Amino acid sequence: MATKSRIQIVSILAGLFRSVAQDHPDDLTATVYLCSNRLAPPFQAAMVLGVGGSIISQAISEATGMSPAAMKSAYQRLGDIGDVAQEARSSMRTLSDIFSSSVSKKAKTLTVADVYNKLCSLAKIKGPGSTLSKRNLLRDLLVACREHEARYLVRTAVGNLRVGAVGVTTVVALAHAFYTGNPEGLPAAVASLKACYSRCPDYGQLVQALLDGGIDECARRFASIRPGTPLVPMLGKITRGLEEIVHRFSGHLIACDCKYDGQRAQVHVFGDGQVKIFSRHLENMTEKVRFFFSP
Repeated sequence: MATKSRIQIVSILAGLFRSVAQDHPDDLTATVYLCSNRLAPPFQAAMVLGVGGSIISQAISEATGMSPAAMKSAYQRLGDIGDVAQEARSSMRTLSDIFSSSVSKKAKTLTVADVYNKLCSLAKIKGPGSTLSKRNLLRDLLVACREHEARYLVRTAVGNLRVGAVGVTTVVALAHAFYTGNPEGLPAAVASLKACYSRCPDYGQLVQALLDGGIDECARRFASIRPGTPLVPMLGKITRGLEEIVHRFSGHLIACDCKYDGQRAQVHVFGDGQVKIFSRHLENMTEKVRFFFSP
């Protein structure tokens, strides 16, 4: 996606989401998550890739035959490990030169479901031997890459996809993809889906509702908050001084409060006494601060 224009990014993503929804609806959730450089909602801690630079470098080297020295030189020149992987993949020796022809024959064309499911499997790898297992899985994915796939696979692994499909942009693109009314009604549809996402920041649930009944079904299904699902916080806007604040709110009554140092959190209390605490980034931090509410 070689553009920085938010309008163009939304248009491209909306076209993609619309096509996938029509032709491969079962792949839409995975498509949205991959475009947004996530595998799951942030409050599902287990779905974090946890792939370090060493694992990625070794996987690229094993998949393409690029030496560590050549990789370092390419990174210094390109400044992006995804671009390094793409350059290495484009000029690579075949895997049969490195391992055996039997391994090379196992490589097949990647699909959205393949990539998403394997990355989810990678995120779940824990314990002794996990480094080797993660490296092998990532290497096998790189071997199967075609065209420009290596670049975006590696960028996904490092958590920096660089396609502009983050946060609100993805939600707006989904609204554009599923809205079927008159153009005048589009802003309201976008606002409605944004509100739904604020109450349920889970693309999986959001996409399922959209597939079931469009934006109206989303608005019905996520009309209220749910204990255990954190709300997207309203963040403050940076201003350059008191003069700008006075100008922005001229003619309106305003209330001011002191800003204290500390941890912003959401506390969800269930009817059975269970408590969950989420950070401002929607991460489940219950175990980290359990001493606050333990008897």
